[in-house]
Amino acid sequence: MSNFPFGFKHTEHTCSDGSENKNHPVDFECTYSGLGWLLFSIGMSAKPTRVDFICTNCKKIIYTSTDSKILNKYVGR
Repeated sequence: MSNFPFGFKHTEHTCSDGSENKNHPVDFECTYSGLGWLLFSIGMSAKPTRVDFICTNCKKIIYTSTDSKILNKYVGR
């Protein structure tokens, strides 16, 4: 399980099947620029350009961030 923005590890939303889910864990997926992928390929860390937060129950993206403060928390993940 990963950290949701601002330290939350769970979120509340309605899943795609219509059920309201409270306190389901949230996972994240980082998107990197071409330079970011190059840095990873040579073993260095890179700052993502976007982070998507995904419900582990329904796999729906429930939050996307391009905020620099949040992106800094996901360098090298």
